[in-house]
Amino acid sequence: MIYLYYSEHFSTIGQNLKQAITADLQEQPVLSLTNVESLARHLTFPQRPVAEVILVVLLAGNKTELLSLLQLRELLVETPLILIVPDQEEKTVALGHSLYPRFLGSIDDNHKTIAEIIKNITTTTPN
Repeated sequence: MIYLYYSEHFSTIGQNLKQAITADLQEQPVLSLTNVESLARHLTFPQRPVAEVILVVLLAGNKTELLSLLQLRELLVETPLILIVPDQEEKTVALGHSLYPRFLGSIDDNHKTIAEIIKNITTTTPN
C-alpha cells in the first residue's frame, strides 16, 4: 500500500502525482489522504500493521503544511518516505530533511520522475 498525502488546497497537483504513480504501479494500491489527521490515523500502529505500508508520499503545498507534517515525525520513523516540498529554499529543504525522507523533491519536479523513483523504492523494499 502506498499512502499519498496532499492538501485539499493542492488537489490538482496531488491528483497529477497520483496519476503518474498509478500509471507505473498498477498492481499497487494508492490511498489518497487530504488532511493530516487522516494521515496520522492511518499511520497509527493499532490501525495498521507496519508491513502493510510500503511507502508514504507527502506533498507539502506550503511551509505551513510542511510544519504540520513535521508533527508526524515519530509516526514516520520506520516508514519509507518520499517528501515533496513547496520550494527549494534552504530553510524549507532543511525542514524537509528533518523527516528523513528517502527522496526529497520539489513541487515543481516532474511527476513522472518522482513516479519512477517511487517504483524503484517499492520494487526494492521487501514486503
